[in-house]
Amino acid sequence: MTDTIRKRLLVTFLGVPGILLMTWLGGYWFSLFTLCVMLIAVFEWKLLLKPIGAQPVIAVLLAGVLLQFLSFTKFALLDQFEILLIVGVLTALVEIFRKTSLHTLNISTTLLGFVWIGLFIGGLAPLRFYEAGGYQIGFELSIAMFVTVWLCDTAAYIMGSQFGNRKILPDVSPNKTWMGCVSGVVAAFISMLVFYYSGFFKGFINLRDALMLALIFGVLGQLGDFAESMLKREAGLKDTGSFLMGHGGVLDRFDSLAITAPITYIYARHFIL
Repeated sequence: MTDTIRKRLLVTFLGVPGILLMTWLGGYWFSLFTLCVMLIAVFEWKLLLKPIGAQPVIAVLLAGVLLQFLSFTKFALLDQFEILLIVGVLTALVEIFRKTSLHTLNISTTLLGFVWIGLFIGGLAPLRFYEAGGYQIGFELSIAMFVTVWLCDTAAYIMGSQFGNRKILPDVSPNKTWMGCVSGVVAAFISMLVFYYSGFFKGFINLRDALMLALIFGVLGQLGDFAESMLKREAGLKDTGSFLMGHGGVLDRFDSLAITAPITYIYARHFIL
């Protein structure tokens, strides 16, 4: 067994139960977990963009992410639209005084970083604390999302590496195959059906909801993976960081969740009432 595999197994055996524990505890524990993920992601974002010459305004990005995190709590100072405006204005003002010829790139990557980290990854928090009918169904939705996305990724990797031949988007992610992607979607549907028929959701979602969530987790989750792969490929990087050792960085591990969390929250607000 190689050292890389040992590190990956260690992170998996510690990380997966740890995330599920934080989700179960909820409250300040899950809020702290989400905040830590967001803060680490900010610094990985800077490293991800360095090879293409972009220099996002990290101080403004950090402030925006912190304000965005607070907007999910009872300590909210501003709403999300106001925070986005402030981040945009401050970034533009800072760029006026920076000695660089890449102002547009710097402003764009700062704003994209705020959206990706503050809104997308930050979407983990409002989803976890979402209530329907006076019950915090966000716990069940978050657990189902984590487990299903992980199973989708695992099935896609195993089936794609063993039986996949036809590449799906080789210019974006050269190792992804149609077999892997389809297998991931199938795994997502099986996972959500198990959750649904086991009564895990306590009757708060119907079969249609379970199937729609399976689509979100299985299809949009993989698109999140492709989106981050696209950015890494442009930068010429394999991983966004080494924080999780053999698993890469936080952005690597939360690429699918960065898309599924906010979309699941939006779906819940409109259909799980």
